Amino acid sequence: MNNPEDLILAAVYSDFMFIAAQDKNLFNVYPVIKATWFEIESLASVLCVSSVQSAARSMCAAVNTQIEAYLEMAAPAVVEARTYVHDVTGPSGEAKFDAWFAQFYKFYHRDELIPTTLPLVEWDDDFYN
Repeated sequence: MNNPEDLILAAVYSDFMFIAAQDKNLFNVYPVIKATWFEIESLASVLCVSSVQSAARSMCAAVNTQIEAYLEMAAPAVVEARTYVHDVTGPSGEAKFDAWFAQFYKFYHRDELIPTTLPLVEWDDDFYN
């Protein structure tokens, strides 16, 4: 990530990353655990496993599978949210807003003409300086 815009793009299009992560084993941290050579026979006995390493291997694989499944389930929600935002911020959303605002405007300004188009408000960077 080089700037805040990259973070926004990553969030908005995260469904692509969620799908790309499938079957890549990206969330399986067992290689890190294996590299530590962590093994305590008494702990394995308490956990009722043959070894801490074998339990870690199984657990890490299961967690990876669960994360991948969650990401696969979440991807369509990201697409839906992105589509909704595009609709709200595009011409269709603007038309809906104009209709809503016209009713609001008419209610509070009964004696004035309702503008057919709203003026474009431009951002003024110097306003806050």
